[in-house]
Amino acid sequence: MPPAKGSLRKFYPLIGAVVLFLGVIVLAVGYSSERRFIQLLTNMDAKWICAAVGLQVTTYLDSALAWRVALSSQGKRVPLLEFVQLGLAKLFTDQAVPLGGVSGALLMVHALGNRGVERAVCLGIFLLVMVSYYTGYALMVGAALIVLFVAGDMNDLLLGMAVAFGAVAIIVPGVVFWIRRHPGHKLPKFVTRLPGVPLLLQALGEASSDLIRNRRLFITVSLLQASVIILDGLTLWIMLKALGLHLGIPQAFASFVMASVVATLTISPGGLGSFEGGCVAMLHIFGVPLDAGLTATLLLRGFTFWLPMLPGMWFAHREMGWRRTHGHKT
Repeated sequence: MPPAKGSLRKFYPLIGAVVLFLGVIVLAVGYSSERRFIQLLTNMDAKWICAAVGLQVTTYLDSALAWRVALSSQGKRVPLLEFVQLGLAKLFTDQAVPLGGVSGALLMVHALGNRGVERAVCLGIFLLVMVSYYTGYALMVGAALIVLFVAGDMNDLLLGMAVAFGAVAIIVPGVVFWIRRHPGHKLPKFVTRLPGVPLLLQALGEASSDLIRNRRLFITVSLLQASVIILDGLTLWIMLKALGLHLGIPQAFASFVMASVVATLTISPGGLGSFEGGCVAMLHIFGVPLDAGLTATLLLRGFTFWLPMLPGMWFAHREMGWRRTHGHKT
């Protein structure tokens, strides 16, 4: 019995996320009616759904380009389509093994190693992409705060969340650079026990530092990372348009970014539940009814979270089988 209890404990975060996700839906439905949700869905404009598909395909291309540009700077070439497939595998891995993006990034490292890229270069790309992600994300949070200030909808809670995320966005790259300069210094035990930190420390010890020192490359990859967030925010705006709702692009973008901040700070697996709640609340601040906000948010999550899961699982499974097929070490 004790082993069974221990194994069940691993699923507690996922169970909590599912409960939170269902709670958000029940709460929103309580303020509306099932007939209203059906009416919103049946009146959707198909052309906006097609536009959303196009935007999401572009996010996969931009995410793949971030890795490909970094790899190309080292004189290595991998077809862009392969990086798109690996990006889907990374997305699935990040959702299945939530370690703050470390698990999916390490899958990419193994994938590049499978293709003959030196381990030090692979880990150098991993560090570059991780630090540039937080940099691009911080820029987008700053843009969302400007939108909130201009619209007059800023409050202490939103400002506090933005500051908390800003601290994380500064601390993570700061710790990376500090450890690189002090390789022999030991971190506190509670830090090394955090999810993903042992893998990160190993990567820091073996990674090549050439890429992260390349300012032009760093700026390029950071902008590609930021473009993914912008396109996801535009996808939310398109979901609202498909439902016949008229909300400005800046407001939709700010709603998406702040909901992503909520999901990041709550450390919910895949942001399940916390993102939906944050997004519905932000849209409501900008005057979107709860039922319409929930419908748009669920449609968005269908495109950004649920739809890529099946192909991502297949690509991840195929990548893990690469070693058996090609005889490479991973």
